[in-house]
Amino acid sequence: MNIYRGWQTLHEAVKEDVSDPELWFDDEEFARWLDVDGHKVLGVLVQDRKTQRLEIPSNEGEGYAKGRMLLFVRAKDIKGVKARQTIRIDGKIYVVESGHEIQGVVRKIELSSVEG
Repeated sequence: MNIYRGWQTLHEAVKEDVSDPELWFDDEEFARWLDVDGHKVLGVLVQDRKTQRLEIPSNEGEGYAKGRMLLFVRAKDIKGVKARQTIRIDGKIYVVESGHEIQGVVRKIELSSVEG
């Protein structure tokens, strides 16, 4: 809190709102319950259409679609994800491309999946 005036700065107010998990992870609004590596986690899983691409292995003549997904969860619910780690979400296996915390409250995990 800004003690000079006794009021919150805009940054402090936004940080307080973002830190409220009910704002982001409401299973009646944006989020839904997911099975992540055998644990029930409230999160948002969306397709990242901007990064879809066609992978063409050098030893094969045909390519396959490789889709990217974004997983948003409370930072406290999933910790320590590493690039190239596999993660199972609702029975489907994904590979972690990257993951980072947003304001210490939300964890954004970029995933790739091979669609068969």
